[in-house]
Amino acid sequence: MFYKFKKKLNLWYFNSFTMGIREKAHVTLDKEANFAIATMLCNTDINMYLLSVASFCRFIKPSRIVVVSDRLSEENCNILRKCVEGIEIVPVEEYREPSLPVGGCWERLTYITQQVEDIYTVQLDADILTLQQPDEVINAINSNTSFSLTTKLGFEKMSFVNASYLIWERQNKHVQNEAEKSFKDCANAENRKYLRACAGFAGYAKKSYLIDTVIDFSSEIEEKIGREKWSEWGSEQVTSNYIIANTPDSVILPYETYPFYEPGIDESDIKVLHFIGTHRFKKGRYLSLARKFIDSL
Repeated sequence: MFYKFKKKLNLWYFNSFTMGIREKAHVTLDKEANFAIATMLCNTDINMYLLSVASFCRFIKPSRIVVVSDRLSEENCNILRKCVEGIEIVPVEEYREPSLPVGGCWERLTYITQQVEDIYTVQLDADILTLQQPDEVINAINSNTSFSLTTKLGFEKMSFVNASYLIWERQNKHVQNEAEKSFKDCANAENRKYLRACAGFAGYAKKSYLIDTVIDFSSEIEEKIGREKWSEWGSEQVTSNYIIANTPDSVILPYETYPFYEPGIDESDIKVLHFIGTHRFKKGRYLSLARKFIDSL
């Protein structure tokens, strides 16, 4: 109970002191650009999202910006329309695939899967801040190459077998751990690839995969660990990791310049910083960087 109260208090405090982004954010499109941005968004994260999309788009502008709405209010939709040129807001219910789990960002992945048939798509979480020009990302987009954020266990692609043994001794029953442990028992496990990455910031190359790839993988892992476990939050990230790992020539962004935030991290060379929930509001660094960005607009 105390954790939930502290989380709500931290979010309220952050939102209270970043309201300026609603007046200063004026994100524009480049209709000739060769990529789109997609984000799944709820009502609590409006300021975070505007910071994320505005800080990224100052370096490279997309031709489309789309939000998959997780019950956004009309008031918040109007804020987005005022701050982001031509933003498309689509209801989450339209991207539910009967063969896939519901919730947990699966609708976001389904949306992106449909879009990559026609255009390179960047998945941009609301808790991302772009601090310097992300050259590796720009190069990936321009060369139609998929990319992903790494983690401390994801510096390279590995076989399904190696991915299983990497986390074999972990006792935590999180769906990602359980799914990865099951990989060694999958068909062709020695040759199939996996990347222990993060779906919070990822690029999906045009025509890089089909919905059948998503459904087949999801069904395979669901059979191994059970529908209830596979329906938990985090299974979509496992699937995204699999897709990008098996996309030809996909790249892993260097952790030194594309890390997740931890207190005391050296920020001097960071290009994109992901404020994941574990450390998001610690030491007030997210807020101070957000306010610095707002002041620069």
